[in-house]
Amino acid sequence: MKAGTWLKRCIILFCALLLLFAFLTAWLDPFFHYHAPKQGFYYELKNERAQNDGIVKRFDYDALITGSSVTQNFKAGEMDALFDCHAVKTCFSGATFKELANLLDTAFAARRIRYVVCCATDVSNTFIQDKDYLQEGFDYPTYLYNENPFDDVNYLLNRDVLAEYILPMLARKITGTPGGVTDFDTYSAWSGQPYTYGDLPVHLLDTIDGDVRQEALTEDERRVIRENLEQNVIRIAREHPETTFCYFLPPYSYVYWGDVYGKGTAGKQIDAEAYAIGLLLPCENIRLYSFSTDTDITFDVSNYKDMTHYGAWINSLILKAMAEDDAKYRITRESADGYIEDMRELYLTPEHFNP
Repeated sequence: MKAGTWLKRCIILFCALLLLFAFLTAWLDPFFHYHAPKQGFYYELKNERAQNDGIVKRFDYDALITGSSVTQNFKAGEMDALFDCHAVKTCFSGATFKELANLLDTAFAARRIRYVVCCATDVSNTFIQDKDYLQEGFDYPTYLYNENPFDDVNYLLNRDVLAEYILPMLARKITGTPGGVTDFDTYSAWSGQPYTYGDLPVHLLDTIDGDVRQEALTEDERRVIRENLEQNVIRIAREHPETTFCYFLPPYSYVYWGDVYGKGTAGKQIDAEAYAIGLLLPCENIRLYSFSTDTDITFDVSNYKDMTHYGAWINSLILKAMAEDDAKYRITRESADGYIEDMRELYLTPEHFNP
């Protein structure tokens, strides 16, 4: 065979393989970029930032669980039963308000949503972040989010998609694995990972020596909080008055609060919460809850795998309390000042860090 003919055939074969690869990706579509899951194939959910956008566009639901890693242990099945709805779960580790707003805008463009459950902040005080900030250190596959069809090549010819999704899907089909999708009770970045609860670094509290001066919230930081919430939370609630938004302040452990108290930032974090609460409460379709002052949760280290992440049983408690609109946890205009006073008394008092 002549060298030119051989080369031409190799090029044709290579192009044919690329076309087959692209066809399989588009046909099976493990990230739901083009269509909903195909009957008879099993879709594994394991890449939040690649799959959540497609989930809110292509799946059938009327309620949404979203937020940062403190929401990943929620079970959509529990929400269905408690709220009489059909929920999907689309959380992101390290989510900012901007990333969550982007997802919610996409979801509302695709579906009518009755309920949204979401955390109202996360560690590192996400209230005090620029309104357009996205967390560093994560891969954002923007080619899946935008309307540019040409950069879809990053998806259609992605070798990781082929190796980790397409080939396993075909193998499961051949071996007779029933079709379906990972259920939204288990879908999260934590799925399948073993964790030890109760082993918290309480030794950090030994470094607290008397009263520690706390930083104050500045006027510039108040402006940042206001712009962040107005763009990414309040705007969406006002645009969708038919939806009930259940936001909650996560119950971090007393070890976390002792740590930030010792660093002098606990006072600022509580001030930021107080200011944010004042901005959110006027929105009639936002229900705001906090579990931070429930010491049965926060002072029991067996509830935590680290200083801020709690077990699924706490997520269940949170869902039930929000479904029942439990006055013990609901923050209202009447109870807001008392809640902040309780936060200050609990977490700005050094003696409480040695219970």
